[in-house]
Amino acid sequence: MKGYKAFKKGLICKDKQYKENTVFEEEKAVPCVCGMHFCKEPLDVLNYYPLVDENGNISEFAEVEALSECETDDDVKFCTTKLKIGAKIGFPQLVQAAVNFEIDKQPVETRTKTTSINNARIGSSGYDAQIGSSGNNAQIGSSGYYAQIGSSGDYAQIGSSGDYAQIGS
Repeated sequence: MKGYKAFKKGLICKDKQYKENTVFEEEKAVPCVCGMHFCKEPLDVLNYYPLVDENGNISEFAEVEALSECETDDDVKFCTTKLKIGAKIGFPQLVQAAVNFEIDKQPVETRTKTTSINNARIGSSGYDAQIGSSGNNAQIGSSGYYAQIGSSGDYAQIGSSGDYAQIGS
């Protein structure tokens, strides 16, 4: 299974040093306990690593591939005992991967439609919109209480306003 992994600056996760284009192994894989964790959907990694840490460092990202059986308890975060860390990608590539991931999931005839339902993945609004102009938990949007990247949001990671904005005016 292919996916994405986020790291602290320097490709560090849980005090373990990772390296690009390298395979890593651990003895056991139990979700949220042990093993190497990753997400199938690119922007889901932002649920586990902030885009910007407390020191102002932007998290790092890599494409990964599980080379052994995967375990999950929520179908969002997966863990495995053998994980290949691929090439490191920048945040713009992570966003592009997320857009491509969502487009690829849509039937061809609905790919051009815009939605505004509460769980929209790509849309103009929705409480849990991943990429949209608004949504309380929007990952990328112009507004949203917990927007990761947005022009406003109380807990915006990168934004022009917000009570707890990490980088903003």
